[in-house]
Amino acid sequence: MKESARYLLPILFFVALVLSVGTSGFLLLEDGISVHDAFYMAVTAITPTQFHEVHKLSIGGRYFTVALVFCGFGAVVAFATQFARLIVQSELEGVGIITQKQMRRRIRQMKNHYIVCGFGEIGGAICGELVQQQLPFVVITADSDSGAAIEREGFASVKGNPTADASLKQAGIEHAKGVIAVLADDADNLFISLAARELNPKILIIARGEDSGVEDRILRAGADIVVSPMKLGGQQIATLIRQQDGSSSDLQSSNASVKGLELISHKNDTDNSLDVADVMAQHHAIGACGIESINGSFTAETTTESKLAAGETLVMYKRVKHPTDITTTASKRRTILLADDHRALRLLFSRKLVAAGHDVIQAATGEQALELARSQQPELIVLDVNMPGLDGYQVCQELRQESKFKTVPIILYSADETKEFIRRGKDAGAEMCIRKTSKSSELLASIEKAFSAHQVTFDSQKVGATEAFNLDVLKENVGDDPDLWDELIDAMLEETPRLLDEMQEAFKQNNVDQIRHTAHTLKGSLEIFGASSAQELAARLELAGEATDRQELADTHDKFKSQCENLLNALKECRVALCGG
Repeated sequence: MKESARYLLPILFFVALVLSVGTSGFLLLEDGISVHDAFYMAVTAITPTQFHEVHKLSIGGRYFTVALVFCGFGAVVAFATQFARLIVQSELEGVGIITQKQMRRRIRQMKNHYIVCGFGEIGGAICGELVQQQLPFVVITADSDSGAAIEREGFASVKGNPTADASLKQAGIEHAKGVIAVLADDADNLFISLAARELNPKILIIARGEDSGVEDRILRAGADIVVSPMKLGGQQIATLIRQQDGSSSDLQSSNASVKGLELISHKNDTDNSLDVADVMAQHHAIGACGIESINGSFTAETTTESKLAAGETLVMYKRVKHPTDITTTASKRRTILLADDHRALRLLFSRKLVAAGHDVIQAATGEQALELARSQQPELIVLDVNMPGLDGYQVCQELRQESKFKTVPIILYSADETKEFIRRGKDAGAEMCIRKTSKSSELLASIEKAFSAHQVTFDSQKVGATEAFNLDVLKENVGDDPDLWDELIDAMLEETPRLLDEMQEAFKQNNVDQIRHTAHTLKGSLEIFGASSAQELAARLELAGEATDRQELADTHDKFKSQCENLLNALKECRVALCGG
């Protein structure tokens, strides 16, 4: 409607100009004509009406009238047409009927808007809130029923697949402020996050995630915030129950995770002060935000040395971790070698893999793939079967003959998904043989599956029996996550010698409080590894007091130090066995 009005004004101005020129012309050319008659003659000249002449025209007046008809009649017709269009369009917009051309023009004019992918119950509620906040937005949906509801509401919309780059571009993602992915399928929300981050690296991405095990993957794909409606609803109900019950000593925040972090809080319902470090260790927190006192004031200057008094609440933050689904989550960047002689496909797949959080090495030939694999030692290799020189089968076969590539996942892909392709690929030593398409989502899914299949299994035969720690306890605490295993070993090998030195120094200075504090810190780490003997000795040192027999305390310390050293040696051996050093 605004566009029609914009065209209408210049035409109206031109008509007024023609009438002015016509009136002035008749006044100059005709003797004895009044202003009223001159204006009347100008109007009858440029309109399709046929009235009688109020003044007998001269020869010059008649020629002027002809020129006036040619100049003014078209302007009048254009004005009438545009005015009628304005009226009809206004009526159509009143019932929510807008042409696709006008919708695209409306979206192109938007800046710093939000894109809502999906218009179900959640998407509809989000759009309602955006309307209340007077924030511009565009809805993308492929559902015809949803499309009809969107038209009735008069929302700006794009009819198409929300996971497609074309739909996101049509919704103006290059100029958008945020993307809200709330489709029912977590995989679709993951791909929207992946595509949106690639199309606009600076955009805010909020994604819905029903399956807790997929949350880390969606974050890694590019989402800034992952929200679980079911989880939030459950937390809110639990919060209300605890508030009514009056027991809120351990209250988890209902906030969604941001950048893989979430807030938690712990209220001290005991009569004694608690160490902030102990509370953080109990909840596996990585940092403290502050302490809320009984009167409601908040102190942000909180360290691990601070004390949590009775009735106070400690607010902390921790990483989102789902041990039950560790095998579907990659906790660090992976290096992938992608070999394909089609440059366009290499670029497409590489961009998607990088957006998913991986490092990509590209090769255009089989020989180049071999050279890069040996020099860069990737963690996974993707080979096109048909390449100039050495083909994918030959490259895979050569790599499998080298010891360092015995366990590296290798994926072969081909446009011809035949039994012969699968048989030859398996004979060459390929982990997986998949169909080659332009859909990067299929390749990403195969890569994640290959990584999951190669998670290290912790068993007594591989590690070797040891009395320094309990492997069953470690498996229960850690699960089958080699990355977490690696991090725990590094932390233990780094922290334990330092803490043992601190304890040794405390013995020299006869500082019983420091001995107890260090023993308490070490006891928590020993518990994770199931080092029961060392843990029992740490508990004895933790209970040491001023009246404790000095010789007995020294003997306990020597035994404890010996047990810890045995544990460190055992962990070094296990790391060599499991992780190759």
